[in-house]
Amino acid sequence: MAIFCRKKMEPPRTASAALKKARADRQLSLEAVAAQTHIAIKYLEAIENNDCDALPQTKAHCLAYVRSFAAAVGLNPDALTRKFDKEANLENLSAVHPAKHLKIKSGAISMLAKAAVAGAMVLAVLGYLSWQIYGILQPPKLSVHSPAEGMITGQLSIIVKGETQKEIKLTVNGQEIMVSEQGIFEAPVDLSNGLNTINIVATKKHGKTTTVTRHVIVNSLGFRN
Repeated sequence: MAIFCRKKMEPPRTASAALKKARADRQLSLEAVAAQTHIAIKYLEAIENNDCDALPQTKAHCLAYVRSFAAAVGLNPDALTRKFDKEANLENLSAVHPAKHLKIKSGAISMLAKAAVAGAMVLAVLGYLSWQIYGILQPPKLSVHSPAEGMITGQLSIIVKGETQKEIKLTVNGQEIMVSEQGIFEAPVDLSNGLNTINIVATKKHGKTTTVTRHVIVNSLGFRN
């Protein structure tokens, strides 16, 4: 009777173990692999020991290192990378480095904050000065509500009403008129029969002026309501 002996099967080799064995079979030191792949020795050791915590905390970095390692020791990069990914459960890694790896000194943060505040203050001052200069260079606002241009009346006097800016010198036909704090003004103007021209002039302290002209026709003899 034939006697069959069951051969003991070796457990499947992990991706990390396969990389380590392939490197040993080729008699390559970690230094030699590091020089070829430009990967730090500490990361090569972490890959061989399946120590994911010691690897860069992004999936893309880990798999790129494994792929380069596999190619350097003569293994199939695609197959080995997929196997390592499955065994190491890299799906839990983030796409970017976690904040714990970003260390910024508190002094640097303070300096950046101060620089940002100083920059904001400079911009605010420049903006204010620019606005003030713009306001100085612009002529004053002037709006005449009545009389309307070309108005015909039978009266020999009329009230000129309008609005301008405060602290403005206002004249109506050369006569200075008081302006309220809100910029409102009213001024009586004597008229004569025929065509009358009324010039309303607003002048800033720096000399900029705005002029509005109204023409009023008086027909006191033949005027009808």
